[in-house]
Amino acid sequence: MIILKMFIGFICFVFLCLKLPAMIIWFGHFVVFIRWKLIDLRKELKLKKQGVVVFRPFGLKMFCGRQGAGKTMAMVWYLDNLRRKYPKACIYTNFAYKYQTAPLESLNDLLKYRNGDDGIIFALDEIQNEFSSAVSKDFPETLLSEITMQRKQKITILSSSQVFTRVAKPLREQCYDVMECRTFFGRWTRVKCYDADDYCSVIDNYSPEKKFKLPKRWVRSFIQTDDLRESYDTYEKVQRLSRQGFAPKVVR
Repeated sequence: MIILKMFIGFICFVFLCLKLPAMIIWFGHFVVFIRWKLIDLRKELKLKKQGVVVFRPFGLKMFCGRQGAGKTMAMVWYLDNLRRKYPKACIYTNFAYKYQTAPLESLNDLLKYRNGDDGIIFALDEIQNEFSSAVSKDFPETLLSEITMQRKQKITILSSSQVFTRVAKPLREQCYDVMECRTFFGRWTRVKCYDADDYCSVIDNYSPEKKFKLPKRWVRSFIQTDDLRESYDTYEKVQRLSRQGFAPKVVR
């Protein structure tokens, strides 16, 4: 009842502040919007009753932090949450994740693996070793074109890097979320998520004040349990993916 009264009050306020024709157009759009959102909700509930879980995540997400900050652990924690939410999704990693569908061994794997509407999760630890900012101009065009179509192909890529700016610029430009990680007393990890565009604008012209005021999408924390730590080999050295048969950037 309180929410309804607040909504009616808001409508009356807008009527007083705006011209009536503009308000009529806005209200018409609002009604159409609500109608289609209800249709979307009905479709989603119908799919849920049928046991169909539509894979929603997409885009490149990057976990950043110095050595020992818990960036890889945070990525695995996030990956575990996705695995539980989307049990039919295929998982491919370059760090021997316990529940992976198969290991990532070649850059071509990023192009060939597909899983329809059930989705795919790629996870790359130390992604700056694969795609360094020092060779941004040589970034493979075939891979870049695939990354730009992740949403259509039901793909999301999780990655980690000690420093965000060490990753190739074409990848940074396609990044959706940047997660800064920090671990306290070896067990308690805190993750701050930023919009990648906002993050880039601050990092490119860094100032402590701008960084402090940078809005966060969300903040989470978790405890590094033994089960979480044992879900991958924390001491295994990450090997670079094979480039064999992979088309390099075309020089024009």
